[in-house]
Amino acid sequence: MSDNSTDSEGRRDERGRFVKGYSGNPAGKPAGIMNEATRIAAALLTGSAPVLVSKAIELALLGKPGPLKYCLDRIIAPQKDQPVVFEPAGADNPGDPPDLPGAMTLIAAGAAEGTINPSQAATLCQAFAEHARATETRARTKAQQAVAEAPAIWSRMQLRACVALADGVREISDEGGEVTPYVRDLCAPILRVGMRALMQLVRIGDHDDLILADEAFIAQHPEAPEGHLNHPLASEMLPLYRELESYLDRNMDSLEAKIEERFAARQAAGEPDPIYRSWVFQPLELRAARFANST
Repeated sequence: MSDNSTDSEGRRDERGRFVKGYSGNPAGKPAGIMNEATRIAAALLTGSAPVLVSKAIELALLGKPGPLKYCLDRIIAPQKDQPVVFEPAGADNPGDPPDLPGAMTLIAAGAAEGTINPSQAATLCQAFAEHARATETRARTKAQQAVAEAPAIWSRMQLRACVALADGVREISDEGGEVTPYVRDLCAPILRVGMRALMQLVRIGDHDDLILADEAFIAQHPEAPEGHLNHPLASEMLPLYRELESYLDRNMDSLEAKIEERFAARQAAGEPDPIYRSWVFQPLELRAARFANST
């Protein structure tokens, strides 16, 4: 006797049956494969479905519902929930949060009318409630992030304001300082503060996208955070600029006259005027026209 037959006999009992723990087909049947009898039965049942259902209905009408249930359970698969076309309130504005109370009202109305079944209504209510919680969480997180970022944003905006102010003061220094050295003396500390502000922005890594993002934030949150102090450089520049502004207000007429005399003398001598005419010293009508064009 071969080794295989000996091994096979060792797995069987005295009646020839496989003992517990052994199988006649260790590999087993592949998953999802029907045997021959099942395939034949399925094919016959499918082909005879109209006749069987008709007969089962006839028997059910005679008081024998068993065959009808048996046929329907095998011919018609258990029905799952069907897709529901549902447009909640506020769907025309994708950026707006959904109207949760309105959505719940529509779901309740659909369940009452029978256009959606109770299980679908429960699923939709749960989905909208979870979406509302997620939206609330995102809004709360965004608000907390805004509170955390606001001081740094306001500080950067003040540094940029210092740089922009210093750039305008540079023009005043170039033009007014030529006719009155005292103007340069007033402008010099402002220019130094502006340079320090520029250096801080360089260290921060300021760039166009960050500037646009900060401006958008300020547009949405125009009030400075409670308790936020001005940037030290802004606090330093403000009194210096006010002193220059006060001097210009008191002496603008004489400064403009001297600048015009200088310009006329150079023009008469055929010399170019090397100083850029700052808008501060331009005639009032030109300043008004420039402002109107910019707006």
